Amino acid sequence: ETADYADAKQEIIRLCNKFNINKEEVTAKLWFKEAINKKLVMSLFFIQLACPVYHLYFLYIHGANVLKNSFNYTATQVINHNFILSLFDLSSVIMMTCLVRYINPLKILKIKWFISVPFFFSIPFLLNNVSSPLEFAFIQLFVIFFMPSEFPAVPIFYKAFPVLKRFTSVCLIFAISRALMYLVSSFGIAYLIKFYGNYGLLILFIPVILLYGWGLFNFIRY
Repeated sequence: ETADYADAKQEIIRLCNKFNINKEEVTAKLWFKEAINKKLVMSLFFIQLACPVYHLYFLYIHGANVLKNSFNYTATQVINHNFILSLFDLSSVIMMTCLVRYINPLKILKIKWFISVPFFFSIPFLLNNVSSPLEFAFIQLFVIFFMPSEFPAVPIFYKAFPVLKRFTSVCLIFAISRALMYLVSSFGIAYLIKFYGNYGLLILFIPVILLYGWGLFNFIRY
């Protein structure tokens, strides 16, 4: 959003002063004082938690460790593998962008959530029994196409916030959620896997995906 839109409240007051309009009357309007729905703040926060865990950490960081430790991939092979993954990642974005012309974005996320829940509950079993890089690649591709995320419903989520408070609200939610989960997933999961093996992933995966579902259904009901 542009700087002018981000500072919409100050711009309204400036225009009132410029054209000699009673700014007390303007600022007393309900749309000017509209409160932020705290439940939706928490909902968007929990929705934003999912992407760093499943997309960045599991696909590219944990995936690289699996390829190196289980299949003796070199650094170059890991980079090539991740490059191919990123192409599928791009194709999933294009596919979702096309789908929203025909299907409500919230419905897409709802379907993806119902598909991904049993998958992520079974992820330790799948990782413990993977026997080739190709099998592991199929697991990663499933994550790419069905992982819970805010895309492609971001505009719907943002629209739920008051216009004059939208920029600050969504930016703070995004920044705090990303900072928290990048830190937790980068350092916390390493110790969970060290002590509990692949089952340690569930300690983070389960609460994140359940909280994501809670947040998503709040927006659907809203």
